[in-house]
Amino acid sequence: MGKGESYREEADNALTYEGRLCVPNDETLRNEIMSEAHETSYTTHPRSTKMHQDMKKQFWWDVMKKNIASFVERCLAYYDGQSKRTIQTLEDMLRVVVLDRGGNWELALPLIEFAYNNSYQATINMAIVLEEM
Repeated sequence: MGKGESYREEADNALTYEGRLCVPNDETLRNEIMSEAHETSYTTHPRSTKMHQDMKKQFWWDVMKKNIASFVERCLAYYDGQSKRTIQTLEDMLRVVVLDRGGNWELALPLIEFAYNNSYQATINMAIVLEEM
């Protein structure tokens, strides 16, 4: 069986390879597909191997596995940076409140949690408003 026999044009004019949708060499489209696969609430940011295993059931493109690994690496680096910034912000807030309150961080912690959760979060473009129950 020749390589060309694994490709097929479907009734809707979609090109498939071994039953998987062929994705054109369009970086924007491929990034959008990877973003959907990586960021849905059902996948919770899978690592590259899991993401590739899931995606290769439906999609095919040349160097897909390499593209997925690069995409996930960029995502992990971004979230690692976000975590570091969040931790630094909380440390700074704790330091200021503890100094202002005379060194009692146990009393300051609920105040910091409330202040942080009710402050504007740039990553989601809103504040997380929590009400006391």
